[in-house]
Amino acid sequence: STIEMRAGSELSLVRATDGIGIRLFTGDIIVNAVAQRDRHLAVQTRDMSIAVAGTTSLVKTAQDGSRLTGWLLLPANHVPGFRLPLVTIVYPGFVHSQNVPSDFSPFYVNFEHAQLFAAMGYAVLLPSMPQAKDPAQSHALPQLLNGVMPAIDAAIANGVADSDRIAVLGQSDGGFAVLGLITQTNRFRSAMASASFSNFASLYGTFYGQYRHGDQGRPESGQLLRMLQLEKGSMGMVGPPWKEPDRYRENSAINYVQKVETPLLLIHGENDFIPI
Repeated sequence: STIEMRAGSELSLVRATDGIGIRLFTGDIIVNAVAQRDRHLAVQTRDMSIAVAGTTSLVKTAQDGSRLTGWLLLPANHVPGFRLPLVTIVYPGFVHSQNVPSDFSPFYVNFEHAQLFAAMGYAVLLPSMPQAKDPAQSHALPQLLNGVMPAIDAAIANGVADSDRIAVLGQSDGGFAVLGLITQTNRFRSAMASASFSNFASLYGTFYGQYRHGDQGRPESGQLLRMLQLEKGSMGMVGPPWKEPDRYRENSAINYVQKVETPLLLIHGENDFIPI
């Protein structure tokens, strides 16, 4: 086992190598070496066990014909052949490799941690969402479907996902993806968008997170960062809204809100980089 202890702390975390999972101990731990390989833990207070979910990879063909890898996280007690509700966590531009995503690690810090959903009995899907070859298309709404929908189809085809119980979740740019997806498909039973944006024209020139209150620096500096992000950066709008009105309009999910039938939870914080 791997033992992680913080000096002066009464908490210790033990990661088992036998697949049982993680054990969180409170109180003092005494480690005694016996024989050559075995270590026994004498625990003086409470022992809480955390079962770690299992992972599997999905290799499928995207809508543009490219081969992409997605990853599934399954509950620890999953019975093969039993279909599960599925939470799809999306983020544009992120492409997964053959290595298990660090997002699945119990030691990864994230308030939307995949292991939390798996602990409640959900399967969790991380699809690859490659960027468009043309930077100006990086936030084109149709591009969002490319990697996500084939990954969902693969999760259903291999007997893991229940096609009637699929949710989608995203934070920041992932929140943008959630809103863009539900304007184009009714495949999801529910959607959660955290720190999302739906209108590029109104987003242009808004203050950047903590800059709004001057905590990070002059508010005007945060405003300039936002303008540069849209004109020259990852947003791919190429220019300001008065020079590229069609691009801003076509890529803003708010302009297609009449097509949305998916129940949506919107989550925002005052200090998000995306304004409420």
